[in-house]
Amino acid sequence: MAAGQARRPVTRADHENPGRGSPATAVEGVKMLVLAAPGLKVPRENSPRDYVLDTPPAGSLGFEVPDTAYTRRRISDGDLFEVAAAEPSPEEGKDPGEGSLQTGQSPDHKPRRSR
Repeated sequence: MAAGQARRPVTRADHENPGRGSPATAVEGVKMLVLAAPGLKVPRENSPRDYVLDTPPAGSLGFEVPDTAYTRRRISDGDLFEVAAAEPSPEEGKDPGEGSLQTGQSPDHKPRRSR
């Protein structure tokens, strides 16, 4: 650092994104399959002229995008939705009552009814 220059204070973003050049919450190699909400074209994060559409590409369930803050924000806004992979689960073939509790539920938990 040159003499006379003030040092920049360390912020929370420095700890959360030490690479500075990479997207804020991107995890190397983690991808998601997503589709746009019906009737929307959502621009990709680093390629604004390339879009995620509401119909999947041929031979795929959805568009593969990196798991970043941008993608998560578009999902929470309702512009995109995550497509579940069509892989067989290890619980397939089990008795429906067996292993059906979600984390943190008690055996007598009753799901909330929607109005």
